[in-house]
Amino acid sequence: MAMCRSKFICSASSASIAFVALLLLLSSTLPVLAAPVISNVTTTNLRDVSFTVSWITDVASTGSVNYGTSAALGTTANDDRGAAVSSTTHHVTISGLSPNTLYYFDVISGSTTDNNGGSHYAVTTGPTLALPGSDTVYGQVYKSDGTTPATGAIVYINLADNDGSGSPGLSATMSALVDASGYWYYNLGNARVADASAYFAYLAEGGDNLRLIVSGGADGNASLATVDTMNDKPVPNIYLVAQQPTSTPTPTATNTPAFTPTPTNTPTATNTPTPTATNTPTFTPTPTNTPTATNTPTPTATNTPTATNTPTLTATNTLTPTATNTPTLTATNTLTPTATNTPTPTATNTLTPTATNTPTPTATNTPTATPERTNGDAQSTLPSAHQSRWRGGAIV
Repeated sequence: MAMCRSKFICSASSASIAFVALLLLLSSTLPVLAAPVISNVTTTNLRDVSFTVSWITDVASTGSVNYGTSAALGTTANDDRGAAVSSTTHHVTISGLSPNTLYYFDVISGSTTDNNGGSHYAVTTGPTLALPGSDTVYGQVYKSDGTTPATGAIVYINLADNDGSGSPGLSATMSALVDASGYWYYNLGNARVADASAYFAYLAEGGDNLRLIVSGGADGNASLATVDTMNDKPVPNIYLVAQQPTSTPTPTATNTPAFTPTPTNTPTATNTPTPTATNTPTFTPTPTNTPTATNTPTPTATNTPTATNTPTLTATNTLTPTATNTPTLTATNTLTPTATNTPTPTATNTLTPTATNTPTPTATNTPTATPERTNGDAQSTLPSAHQSRWRGGAIV
């Protein structure tokens, strides 16, 4: 590593490096200002040797006009309030011109230049006329709070014929800036017809109308439809209406609640149990439940059960007696599983002989028995007409 030849050189080098690093840090942290957007470019106060250009911007910025008698332009005029004034309203008066002359101009705010799409704006000055009369109108403009002067707002003025005498239609548009006290002034004696070729004739004592529109830039806008020329000293107070935001809000996740279906709306596989082989148990009564030869009387013709003694098979349990006189539940009919898929056989599946030695089946789960004599034992066989089978998911 090279060594510094002197403490002075080392200190100077360190300071330079620190200064450059500071500049880089500041340039990376300073916000990048958006270029102003220019709108509502308007030409007013057109006379023989002057005219005014006004416009608004979406952010506060300086304003100026570059103008000339050719597309090369070449001359600059600043805002009437000064070159350093930054505002969302801009009002530039260009004077010292020649009568009846075509002028081109561009408007400039901050880093934005509006050249009318490359064609430049254009206006032709009027002829020189006799000295105008004097008829100064005035009024006050306030912001939307009703008390704060709307300093810097632009008042646009037109005279309108209302009595059928004098100049017809509307005059050329005039304009005035609102001062720090909220007042504006204008001499209507300078009003000209639309092409600036002559003064606009009207009755100052009343009968014609004054139309006013106010542009306050970021502070809002306002208008008075008509004011009779008899009541324009002063005109009624004007109050700006604040502009409403025009941006479209971006929905966030919290603004769009998610919908989740509940489990009850979507049947699952557990809601439709499938019977398995373990769902059809075979019940075999214990030997103590099997009637012996001594307990089973020999049936006589009078002991044959009638049709009224035929029990009704249930849909879930069908007993089929075996050849050994021991009634056995078979699995010929599939039990309908419950929610736990484990049916529990009840104790009603046991035949109980009555005191008259005639077996009386219970009202449920007891097959139809027709006694037959075989070697002195009572054998029960389930008639085929009463055997139940599954068909199409139901017992038939």
